[in-house]
Amino acid sequence: MDNNCRTEPEGHSTDPRRQPNKQCPRCGKWFHCSHSGKCWCMEYQLTADIRTKLEAEYSDCLCENCLKEFEKQEETGDEPLG
Repeated sequence: MDNNCRTEPEGHSTDPRRQPNKQCPRCGKWFHCSHSGKCWCMEYQLTADIRTKLEAEYSDCLCENCLKEFEKQEETGDEPLG
């Protein structure tokens, strides 16, 4: 996973530097990746095992909604949908 990405809040930003520029390989949602700075995705509490699984299964960053599902899976033990 790219460690330097940021999601775009609902709606599109008028700032061209914040326009969605990456598509989630899991769900297809477009989101913004800044490719610099501290990544928002690192704030998600995912175990090393889940991170390794995601890196093996997906070729690029996942969007915030998908990462939330995996974080919830770790909290509840449920499998994420999709």
